[in-house]
Amino acid sequence: MTSILKVDTIQKADGSAATAADLGITGAGAIKQIVVHQEDTIKTDGHVFSSTGTAYQLMSAANAADSTSKMEVTITPTSASSKILISVSCYCEPSHTSHDTIFTLYRNTSTRLGQADDSNRRGGIANIVGSLSSNEDSTMDSVNFTFQDSPNTTSATTYTLAFSSSSACNLFLNRTVAYGDSSGIERAVSLMMAQEI
Repeated sequence: MTSILKVDTIQKADGSAATAADLGITGAGAIKQIVVHQEDTIKTDGHVFSSTGTAYQLMSAANAADSTSKMEVTITPTSASSKILISVSCYCEPSHTSHDTIFTLYRNTSTRLGQADDSNRRGGIANIVGSLSSNEDSTMDSVNFTFQDSPNTTSATTYTLAFSSSSACNLFLNRTVAYGDSSGIERAVSLMMAQEI
């Protein structure tokens, strides 16, 4: 027989709330906090993000066609020695060559993370998975990855997803380029999660 214990809070004998350390959740690898941003809006009035060439375009609200959509998450580390594990699950469709689109992260909009560029070869963290390269209209793509960063700060730190394509393109978030009422046109939800460890 299996027993299930369900509680809302755990208190110490003196009535105060038990901390992670009180429960033995300490040391390397312990998760200190988790912050999640879920982007579930779907825009019908055009592209969400535009790039004019191979330079990375941050997927921040400032760069969104609607000035609100974004793929970013902000976390405030409790210790300067903490590592931050960022998880990305993004569903989108570029209007040009999905298989030539690469993604990376920026820390506080200025520090690019991941692989550096090498001559004409663009660097990043991950590319689109399962792209149907002959279709840039009604087949949604996805990029999913995790990345560990050491921001070395206790200040609020924002991680923003960014993309680069082989040429100018529009990136449609959570939808396909086409937006008709058809079973072949998908919609989705994207998210970013930052964990302090």
